[in-house]
Amino acid sequence: MASNVLTIDAAKQANVQVVEGRKGAHALHDTIIAYRANRRQGNASTKSRNEVAGSGKKLWKQKGTGRARMGSARSPIWSGGGVVWGPKPRDYSKKIPRQVKTLAFRTALTSRINDGDVLVTADFQVSDGKTKSFVAASLA
Repeated sequence: MASNVLTIDAAKQANVQVVEGRKGAHALHDTIIAYRANRRQGNASTKSRNEVAGSGKKLWKQKGTGRARMGSARSPIWSGGGVVWGPKPRDYSKKIPRQVKTLAFRTALTSRINDGDVLVTADFQVSDGKTKSFVAASLA
């Protein structure tokens, strides 16, 4: 089975919609950013001073001890205290319009065609749908 490298001219003749010039670079960037952002779980979490286990009792009286005034042992400056402005679960997902996704795909395909990374075969068939048969047919 012979394969040929697809060129831009051949792609145009085969009605493959290629992108001219630098058009679509921003769409490709936005799509990749959204794809990577959508993979994030966003479940990092820390406990603030009101969520940490412990008493809310005032540790010592406000005046007369010679020590600094202190309200709670769960203050962020104390060991075992809460975390100030720590992460909370959030949604990182981004929405990309369908037309922008399509433009990004065409831009990526055009880039691969320009680099000579797309091969075309006349006909390609695997009789039984097994991986071993696919590898044998593609190497032949």
